[in-house]
Amino acid sequence: MYRCYLNGKFYGTGNLKYMQELFVDYVVTCEMYGKNQAEFKIIKLWNEGEEPIGTTDV
Repeated sequence: MYRCYLNGKFYGTGNLKYMQELFVDYVVTCEMYGKNQAEFKIIKLWNEGEEPIGTTDV
């Protein structure tokens, strides 16, 4: 699972394929909304199929 920030603001959370979709949608499909630059930061939260640290089944 990953979390994406765009220009320092939260942009989305999901698997790596979803991170690619966010990037392609912003940069390619929407042509960066007319902006000259964009800064993407991707943070890996945990591996897919693993339970996130600190969660419990209730």
